[in-house]
Amino acid sequence: MFEEQSKKIADLADNLKAYVQTRIEQAKLSIADKVSRLIADILAVAIVFFIASFFILLASMALAFALGRWMNDTALGFAIVSLLYLLLGIFVWTKRDRLLRIPILNALIGSLFNKEEDKKDNDHEPHTK
Repeated sequence: MFEEQSKKIADLADNLKAYVQTRIEQAKLSIADKVSRLIADILAVAIVFFIASFFILLASMALAFALGRWMNDTALGFAIVSLLYLLLGIFVWTKRDRLLRIPILNALIGSLFNKEEDKKDNDHEPHTK
């Protein structure tokens, strides 16, 4: 009787160890998945930012030259475009929390703590995005 109970306790301890190891591995994989998604998103944003920067630079130069040709003063065209960027910069600076900080924070929280994806992971369904 005592041997049977000690065997059941030993089996229970082995099962508990295996369960804890499985949960640890699952947590590691979940963290790796979330970190890789976050890095991929950051890289995609950086690439889009790089391309958009070139577009804005070239479009700004085209606008400055067009304004300069229209006003017969190229320097004035560039000055007007520069003034527009200064006003845009002041606007973004004054509204930075609402325009930048809060959306970025929400995006990070959403990607790290997405309840729907965690539910799918726990149900052992394949991840589709």
